[in-house]
Amino acid sequence: MALLKSLYSGSTPDELCAALDNQLSARQIGYKAKKLGLRKSAEYMNKYGIAENGTRVAGSVSWNKGKKFNALGRSVETQFKKGTKPPNWRPVGSTRISKDGYIEIKIAEGMHKWRLLHRENWKKHHGQYPKSGQAIIFIDGNKHNCNISNLALITRQELMLKNSVHNLPAPLKQVIQLTGALRRRVNERSKQRRQTA
Repeated sequence: MALLKSLYSGSTPDELCAALDNQLSARQIGYKAKKLGLRKSAEYMNKYGIAENGTRVAGSVSWNKGKKFNALGRSVETQFKKGTKPPNWRPVGSTRISKDGYIEIKIAEGMHKWRLLHRENWKKHHGQYPKSGQAIIFIDGNKHNCNISNLALITRQELMLKNSVHNLPAPLKQVIQLTGALRRRVNERSKQRRQTA
């Protein structure tokens, strides 16, 4: 342990392992050093780009850069093999239903390569996506009918008015307004109780 105490502050894990005749692994040496309260020197931390809190300083070179990683245990047999595809892989052109109920189509391999089918159909037919402030709607209201004849372009303002409560029958409008008023009252009461508690 005297050798470990004298060398630990300025030596890399590999150097420590070699000095101790490989009787302990780098991890075991780290555990022993922690138990003994040993710390790396300021020179070592500056040299290897380690901050006071133990994190790596941006742009610094780690002590094990360029060294081959030795996989231990069963990790080699459980690693992903080159060219294997995950079980949820789908080919380009596949479709799926999004959480909002729209049909999405895979346009390319890789992450984030799914697009809304109705927008892709619009682009294919018109040459570009709708401009900012415009929205594509389904004429028959069916999100799964992405045929170009069922798609129409409207402004976001028109969409807001179309989806607004003002288009509902009068009795239903009144119920929605009363529900909102009741919810606001309940929220105010709960907030007052929390503030007084």
